[in-house]
Amino acid sequence: MGVNWVSAWLIKTPAGPVLIDTVHEPFVDQLIANIKACGVNPADLKMVFVTHGHFDHCGGMKRLKEIAPKARFVMTKRGWDEANVDAKRTHQGGRNSFTMIPQDLVAKDGDTFTFGNFVMTVLETPGHTWGTASYVYPVRDGNKTYRAITVGGLGLNAITGPDQVGAYIDTVKRIRRMVQDPVNPISVHLSAHPFSNGLMEKRFLLPHTDRSTPHPLVAPQAFVKELDVMESNAMKRLAIEKARKA
Repeated sequence: MGVNWVSAWLIKTPAGPVLIDTVHEPFVDQLIANIKACGVNPADLKMVFVTHGHFDHCGGMKRLKEIAPKARFVMTKRGWDEANVDAKRTHQGGRNSFTMIPQDLVAKDGDTFTFGNFVMTVLETPGHTWGTASYVYPVRDGNKTYRAITVGGLGLNAITGPDQVGAYIDTVKRIRRMVQDPVNPISVHLSAHPFSNGLMEKRFLLPHTDRSTPHPLVAPQAFVKELDVMESNAMKRLAIEKARKA
């Protein structure tokens, strides 16, 4: 539902639609139009799961809350705190000004939210920010069901020191283990930033109608390679941050 720069994922659950992330102005009108184009009234949103408190992921919360006043909004405690800090910063002459809504639901690692037979699982995945969350949930292609994840933070652009880089590396390793789980692996990465793993190009391969071939978004090996690059970049950044502290 988002734009080239930042994603927003709409999920039609048996108990109503839920959304991951909210994009930011001036793209919230586009988000709303995209939701409607999928046959969903934005006012019917049940819950909005927000990955972290940077403007490009939570900047549309206020508009969505006005449109869907009964919707509940979910972040980690540190995510809510970071979002409030970021919003105040933008009102002090910063770019991409946005206003936060009052704190709503606070999620922690391992929490689940159930909508009929659909279950959303929260992972606290600190690194990109300390309050970043990722979300794990089922997706279907025909009669096949896969485990998907939206990783909340990919970049190293908000690092404050070596401890945060270490947390980022731990997060990457944790997600890699989940992708390589022999019993219930994560097979799909619906990225928070679609340019990061070629989703903008893969959209031209949709709709997927040849059930004899894998869906183009079911790509665990490519996801592992993506995680390998993230960890390699983080290790380089860790050395830089440690040198600064020395």
